[in-house]
Amino acid sequence: MNEHLESSSQLPTDSEIFARLDNLWKPKADSPALNMMITQIGPNGRYQIIREVGRGGFGVVYQAYDTELQRFIAIKLPRPEVMLNADKLRRFEQEATMTAAFDHPGVVPIFEANLSHSPPYIASAFCQGPDLADWLDSRSSAVPPRQAVEFIILVCDAVHYIHLQGVLHRDLKPANIMLQLQVSDEENHRDDSEKRTSLTDYLPRLTDFGLSKIIEESIQQTRASFLIGTPAYMAPEQLESRDIAPTREADIYAIGVLLFEILSLQTPYEGVSYLQIVDQVRSHSPLSLSGLNSDISADLVTICKKAMAKVPEDRYRTAKSLKEDLERFLNGQAIQARPISQATVLRRWCQRPERITQAGIMAFLTHSLIITWLLFVAVALSNISSFGVINKQSAYSEMAFVILLFHAPLMLLSWFTIQKKRWAFWPLTIGSALVDSVMVYSILFSPLVFEFDYNTPLTKISIYVGLLIVCSIQTGLLFLAIPAWMQARPAKVSKIGSSGES
Repeated sequence: MNEHLESSSQLPTDSEIFARLDNLWKPKADSPALNMMITQIGPNGRYQIIREVGRGGFGVVYQAYDTELQRFIAIKLPRPEVMLNADKLRRFEQEATMTAAFDHPGVVPIFEANLSHSPPYIASAFCQGPDLADWLDSRSSAVPPRQAVEFIILVCDAVHYIHLQGVLHRDLKPANIMLQLQVSDEENHRDDSEKRTSLTDYLPRLTDFGLSKIIEESIQQTRASFLIGTPAYMAPEQLESRDIAPTREADIYAIGVLLFEILSLQTPYEGVSYLQIVDQVRSHSPLSLSGLNSDISADLVTICKKAMAKVPEDRYRTAKSLKEDLERFLNGQAIQARPISQATVLRRWCQRPERITQAGIMAFLTHSLIITWLLFVAVALSNISSFGVINKQSAYSEMAFVILLFHAPLMLLSWFTIQKKRWAFWPLTIGSALVDSVMVYSILFSPLVFEFDYNTPLTKISIYVGLLIVCSIQTGLLFLAIPAWMQARPAKVSKIGSSGES
């Protein structure tokens, strides 16, 4: 297969790329190639492999027994394909070096990282509990709001800690949050097989920093970020095809999605493929949290919406500020988050790139309709003698004049606008407004063209009003698309890593 790809001069199509992403994204049965037949690892076989407990994007995690310190630990080995890919192997090594210095109860601690060993491995604490993804999958009902908030507060505290260390996680999701079982003295004799239904039984611990980035890292080193990570938990700016510097707000967004899922047992954007999820996150509104769970208060919904805002500047600036607002909610105090105003919602709607295309489509259909109507009138003039036309020959000339001077050029400009030709937008907008002005003048005063013998002013108005309404709608859409045109203007060259705006 690799030989075929190397010999081919054609790049894969978008559909082929997303089909491959679907294949990677969807859970698959264990592959024998990944079940490395290793029973012990480390100096003198110090770590005895017991069982596989999970897989990440870059490694396979096993439960192991440390024969020297006589304790259970977690051993992470790189996947076979990671060993053959220099960039992926660098990310595996980066995880070890980046997290080795972390000292926080909300982060899985690293005991040892031997990157020169064959195979390289990372030894870390073993969490006596499932990961959050498995725990949520086992539930049939959503987590009570207070439990969910208390849990997310702990997650925020851990995320704020790694941000203070200059590190972004960039792949926060339930599978990367281990649940460390907390056992009180009175529970020492509790049956471990007993199902635990409260999140308060567990302490969240962040793991799998394979996609992490140093905050100050160059924007030029983030090119691969578009095709890595889990789309349902990735911020819209992470899914942009252009190079964008990593920001703390992306992790804030992921925390908001985690809170949403814990409260509803659903992610805010649903889809059956990678492409559908990406499209939902970038262009659609999330599911209604209050609609999925009526027990959730309006304040908690507002906090969740702010954390998941599509525009980074609308989110909490730090994980600490999100944590503090959640604490205010628990204490019955007024939260600082406020719903986005309708004016802001309208402005953001007008700034979306699809507004330009939609306005172009409406303009194309409008002027095509008018041309068709004028041609129909021309046929009717030649076959129906009852038309009250003063001079048929003059009417034909005026129709040709209007089509060639106004509607045909505007239809052509609208087609170029649909094809994303920036230069066509303003001539189309101004020309459409001019056509509307001509129609209004023709209704109020003497028509500039088409001197029919109108019986009453109402007859005259009825002829123009339909076309005027359609033309006004398409002109209005063009004016509403002006912010999108301004937003999409070519950016000036700036210093690397200066912004992370969406």
